[in-house]
Amino acid sequence: MRADPSTLAPQADAPTTRATAGFRFKDEFALRSSQLRGSKDKQNTDYHQRAQKLAREALESADWTAEEKRAAAEAIAEWLPKVIERIDKDALKKLKLAALRGNA
Repeated sequence: MRADPSTLAPQADAPTTRATAGFRFKDEFALRSSQLRGSKDKQNTDYHQRAQKLAREALESADWTAEEKRAAAEAIAEWLPKVIERIDKDALKKLKLAALRGNA
């Protein structure tokens, strides 16, 4: 008897999922960076939207710990400019990374 695939998927709000979100983000963006071979994706494409979603979820959820939020902010700040074109301090500021780091 085969397991139902829907029961094997991690829950979106599971602590282990939140704790590894920053690491998964880094892995996905590092892979995308190597695929781009020095070029970058345009803004508002899939990877830009993933970063926005991660930042928004971390900010809005009361379940995320300060450490999880900080890890997500660091991953976004490190990898978003490497993969998406024209990401500067103002673009990162719009993601409210300072609030995720606890500096706001």
